[in-house]
Amino acid sequence: MSLRLAFAALLVISACTSSAPPDPARVDTCDDLVSAATKLVEQYLDAVQGQPLEILTGEAPPTERIVELDAVSTGFDRRVAELNCDPAEINAGVVANLGDVVPTDPAGELLLDIVRGGATVPTPTVPPTDDATSTDG
Repeated sequence: MSLRLAFAALLVISACTSSAPPDPARVDTCDDLVSAATKLVEQYLDAVQGQPLEILTGEAPPTERIVELDAVSTGFDRRVAELNCDPAEINAGVVANLGDVVPTDPAGELLLDIVRGGATVPTPTVPPTDDATSTDG
């Protein structure tokens, strides 16, 4: 799983699957990044609800919604670096914001465990392309 596979999570808040994910480029401070990342994690939790665990391990293809969130997640990684934020502090803030959220299904439980374990932004693992794994020349 990628490093971003864990900014903290769940959907106790009925985050709408149709709502637009937060735009990391519009975030100007590390504190604001924590708030936006919390919303992103909530949306990930909503997106994985009812999905097989394999969607998080890369053994099953991600849904269109997860692909959309993955793209935003990559932007969060860049923004953390641009703002010189400490990824561990960002993650701790997200985990604190999520409080005592209890997932309602196995995929949500796994995602939340990953977030609480110290990852920065949730992103299901996408299998590498042949180009990335090639040892040729």
